[in-house]
Amino acid sequence: MSVILKRVSSPQGNLHMNGDDDDQLSPEDRALFRDSIQGTRPLRGQQQSAAPLPKRVSTPSPSTLNIAKPRKTVPPTPFNLTDFPLSDHSPDVVASETLLQYTGSGLSHKDMRRLKAGEFPVQSALDLHGTTVDQARAAFLTFLSQAQTQGWRCVRIVHGKGKHGAEAPILKNLVNTWLRQLPIILAFCSAPRRDGGAGAVYVLIRS
Repeated sequence: MSVILKRVSSPQGNLHMNGDDDDQLSPEDRALFRDSIQGTRPLRGQQQSAAPLPKRVSTPSPSTLNIAKPRKTVPPTPFNLTDFPLSDHSPDVVASETLLQYTGSGLSHKDMRRLKAGEFPVQSALDLHGTTVDQARAAFLTFLSQAQTQGWRCVRIVHGKGKHGAEAPILKNLVNTWLRQLPIILAFCSAPRRDGGAGAVYVLIRS
């Protein structure tokens, strides 16, 4: 669209920019102006403001981010067995040929069947034949403390069946009682005949 404006000069030669300048336009100029603005719509308001620029989003530096760091897995502290106060009292006396069995919390029936069948590899064994009660207790605790330190899963303890004609096998009853008192014991049972039968036990240790 072209708008023809007539320049009006004052006696001083300066262009007047006040509202009275419209009075100096000729009828032809006014007609041309009216024709040039036909079909246009006036803007509302005095001035059209430019669209505001989007605010810049600041990205925090990695040092200011509160990022949770993964926790390190701390291995459990080994249970101190060497000075564990074992009780020798046995509420249930077992006989020489009695098959022993104990299942702690967290062991499945399937794993107990595997233990009784001798399917867990035996990683070490302790033979208590010919020891006194005090010697057996010390050897028992030292052996299981080593098993815990080494991370052994399954061990075998040979306690025997006692003397022939004796009322009850002493070491067998003590081992049966001692094992039930230790928190690291997951399960134990008498071994199959090939590994000692009623004179030995397989012991499963908590990992």
